[in-house]
Order: sequence, then structure tokens, then C-alpha cells
Amino acid sequence: MLDSALPSWQIPRGGGTSSDLDALIGTYELVFVGDSTVAQRFVRPLESNTTTREAVAVEGVSCTYLTPHLVEQETAYAADHLRFSTVNPVGIKNVRRAGVDALNRILGHRYEWVEEGEVRVECDETIPYVRSAREGEVIDIWQMSTAERWVHCVLWCLRHAGPSDVVLIDEPESFLATPGHAALIDEIARITRAVGCQTVVATHSWAMISRIAPECLRLITRGASGGKITNVTSAERVLSALSLEPDHVRALIYVEDDMAARMLEAIIRRFIAHSANQFDGVSSGGSDEAARAFRVTRRSHRLSSVCVLDGDLRTNNEYEDCLFLPGGPPEEELVLALAEDPERAAELLETDPQTLLVAIDKSRFVVHQRVFDVIKTSLGCRDLGSVIDRCIDVWLENDRVAEEARVLASVLIARASTPSNK
Repeated sequence: MLDSALPSWQIPRGGGTSSDLDALIGTYELVFVGDSTVAQRFVRPLESNTTTREAVAVEGVSCTYLTPHLVEQETAYAADHLRFSTVNPVGIKNVRRAGVDALNRILGHRYEWVEEGEVRVECDETIPYVRSAREGEVIDIWQMSTAERWVHCVLWCLRHAGPSDVVLIDEPESFLATPGHAALIDEIARITRAVGCQTVVATHSWAMISRIAPECLRLITRGASGGKITNVTSAERVLSALSLEPDHVRALIYVEDDMAARMLEAIIRRFIAHSANQFDGVSSGGSDEAARAFRVTRRSHRLSSVCVLDGDLRTNNEYEDCLFLPGGPPEEELVLALAEDPERAAELLETDPQTLLVAIDKSRFVVHQRVFDVIKTSLGCRDLGSVIDRCIDVWLENDRVAEEARVLASVLIARASTPSNK
């Protein structure tokens, strides 16, 4: 992302018209700043009409320029010039489980595994090679959809960037359904941080813009004298300038505690991510408090109100007008999910199954509020929230849980459409 301390840049007339990123690249003198305090100066425009990954080395800076059109063009070129019976990809590595899960959220598939490498087309030119197993079928990059190829190429280029590299991505939301936008910008940010490169994204997606910190946002405006890139103070200003309106909150969801709120957020993110901004979850401090608040605010004519309680209360007649999380008590549900699939859980938690089973055993004799504190400490993890989130991911992969969660998500969408008192 561009450093917030940099001034606005004046873009010369004719500095690119097809996209905001072209305008940015068309600037004859552009300063990129990475994590270090040393500014790297890039002083020549990129030629973007020959290859997707135009490598330009200026004072040690390598620039990669990615557009959806050029990715498709390059893939088609490779298909025309390769003999597929002799394709020999090199540098093949398995994508880690966290990366596979991110791809599932971005593309809406259920990849079992993903591996990537590269294929030499001619001379020193290479292109990304990706192969994956999803829904019982193994496919490679040439059999994938346009959206899949684009996403895999973007993430591959980022993973292969270095600390002195600049990656320019034009409209990463291209070809993607709306639910995948936020997940893609999250993964772009995660990889950027991991490899230490500088990433500049041009986007018109409100979901992506809303996920980016204001100090990392720039707004490109055009006028009679050319264009101008300016700092902004909030995502709302950018959205307003682009005439993009994010979904406003339409429903309040009352839950018992923070654990329930976290589980419900994961369900919404996985099954109805495109509508996530319509809901505002409220941790109420208990089932009675949640139900009481729900019954008061359901009188609203403008907002819907929903109460989602822990699954072990679904047989209680006092809460017949409430919804319920899948299964039983939340902590018990998550620990059971870990115990039922320790190999998968250990993979997500980056440990081994035996260590995980020992941690689960240690948690048996503590009150339910401290179960995950004990598991976190036993596994040697620092971040309690990330441990819980990984456990929730394992829980939601159970077919029974996933089906109940999907039904709950559908009902939430229906409830959000109509105020509770009608």
C-alpha cells in the first residue's frame, strides 16, 4: 500500500485512460515506499502490452503488473505454445492449509489440496502452474474457470515477490462473485505482509475498499488538467466519490456471549458473506438478557431483530421465538470437533495430533469459560482468538454442523428482509 506520508501526485494528461492503475503507472515519476524508511524511486513508465509480469529493475525495484486481460492472454499464449503431453512444471509446492482455506472463501469451492509451481514457455519466460483437487476432481490451471486462473495468478505472483518488489494489481475483484471480494483483499494483505513487498491495488469494489485502512487508501480524480491522486480520511469518502453504497445494517442479532458472537460471525462469513454488513451482533451477557433485548427492539419499524442462543437451549419453551446455533453448548461443540478430527485440527493449528489430544485432555477439568485458555497455553500459542477461529473452522467442516449453519444463515437473511414486528 502507498505510504500515508507521501504527498498527492499530479498525473500528466494522457498518462493512461483504461483504468486508475494505468493512470498511476503512466506517471513518469512515482515514489513507492515499503516498510523501510528508504524510498525507492521508479522513473520510467511500464510497458503493459507485452506480458502480464513486466519485470523492470530500477535501483533494485522489481515491478509486477497484473491485469485480468493480460493473465488470460498469457495463459492462452502458453496453451498455444506448449505441448501438454510434455509439460514439466518445476518448483512444485503444496499451498499451506491456511492458503487453501482462503481460496475456498474467495472462490466458493471446497479445495482438498492445492499445489503450485511454474512452467517455462520459451527462453526464460515462465508462467504460474496450479493444480488442485476439488469436489473429487483433479484439475490444472488450463481447466480452471477464468476467476480461478485470475485469483491463483495474483496470489502466486505475490508469494513470489520479494521485500524490494512492487506488485500492481488492477481490479482484483474481476470475475469474482461479491462474497469473494473481502476474502481476496484479506489474502492479498496477508501475503503482502508475509513477504514484505509493496502492493498497490486499483479497485471499485466497496467490499474491498471497506476492508482497507483509510491511511492506505488513495482516490484518483480526473479533471481538465489531467488527474490527481489524493489522500483520504475515510473509506466512506471513497465510496461516496465512486457512487458506491455499502449495505447498511438491517438487523440486530443478540447472542449470549463473545464465544457465541464469534461462532455466528464465522457462520455468516462462510455462508452469506455478501450480506455480512447487514448484521450487527450484540453480545448480551446471557440467554435471558439476549431474549429480553430482542423482544424490546423487535418493535422497531426500521430494523429487524433476531435472537440466536446456544444450541442446548432449543428445547426450552421460553425461547420458542429465538434461533439457535448448531449443536449443543459452544465450547463442548468445538472441543468435540477437535477430538473427532485431530489430524485436520492439528493441521490448522500448526501442531501435531498427539500434542493436540494432550491439550484437549488438559481442558477437561476446567470451567467452560477457560477451556480454550488451557488449550492455547498447552499448544504454546499466543493469540487466543486465532486458536478459537481455527477450532470454529474445524467445527464448520462437519457435515451436520454445516447443514444446520446453512439453514440458520438462510433464516437470518429472511429475517433481515422484514422488520420483526411485521
